[in-house]
Amino acid sequence: MVGESGESVTEPWKWILAVIVLGIGVVLGWQSRFKPLVDFFCFKVGNCWCLGWLENVILEQGSHFLVFMSKDCPYCKQWVPLMNIMNVQSDFPNVLGIMSLQEEELEEFKGQHLVRFPLKSMSKLLWGYMAKAYPTAVLVENGVIAKQWQEFLRRIQQFYQAVSLGETTKKARFSG
Repeated sequence: MVGESGESVTEPWKWILAVIVLGIGVVLGWQSRFKPLVDFFCFKVGNCWCLGWLENVILEQGSHFLVFMSKDCPYCKQWVPLMNIMNVQSDFPNVLGIMSLQEEELEEFKGQHLVRFPLKSMSKLLWGYMAKAYPTAVLVENGVIAKQWQEFLRRIQQFYQAVSLGETTKKARFSG
C-alpha cells in the first residue's frame, strides 16, 4: 500500500499479526523455562512398551523391572548386586538390564561385574533416546509402563555415599 506522500505503508493487519506472533513467542519461551514444550520421552507412565524396542523380549505378560545401564556409569555397576538380589526373589518382578553393547562386550561386562540377571543389547540410537540419565529403571506391567524411576537413582546414590562414609570411619567394606 502506498500513502499520499509516495511512501510505502504497512497494512494494519500485518502489525496485528506481528504483535500476536511476538506475544505467543514470549509466552512459549516463558513456559519452556519450566518444562519442555514437546516431550518425546518414551517412558511416560501409561505408555505401552513397543514390541520393536527389544528383539526377542516379550513384556506383554507379568511384571518386568528394566534398567537402562551404561558400562561407564559407576552407579550402574553399583546397582548390579541389588538387581542380582531382586532377580532371585520370587515376589519381585523379572529383572532385565539393557545396554548398548555388542554381544561380546555384554558377556565381558557380565563376567567383570558378576551379573546374574539377563542383559540385552539395544541399538545405540534407540538406547540414547530411551533414558535421560543412567541408570534409569522402568517397571513394565503387562506391556504398560507402570513406573519410571530416575528418582530411584538419587536414593541409590545416597545409599552408596552413606556406605562409603561409613567405610572411612569404621574401616569396614561394603561387599556389593
